[in-house]
Amino acid sequence: MLKAWKAAWGTPPAVHVQPDGTVVMMPSDASAEVNQADITPFDKWKSDNEAS
Repeated sequence: MLKAWKAAWGTPPAVHVQPDGTVVMMPSDASAEVNQADITPFDKWKSDNEAS
């Protein structure tokens, strides 16, 4: 993936590994927010009840 990225963009990417194991590569100046739609209901429940 990195080789293809460098061939297309010419700069190193920001690499983010999501909780489900998905690897997201984006330009270094892009926002790194996790899309809420990608979070499973169980993960949302777990994060909401983590402090309890």
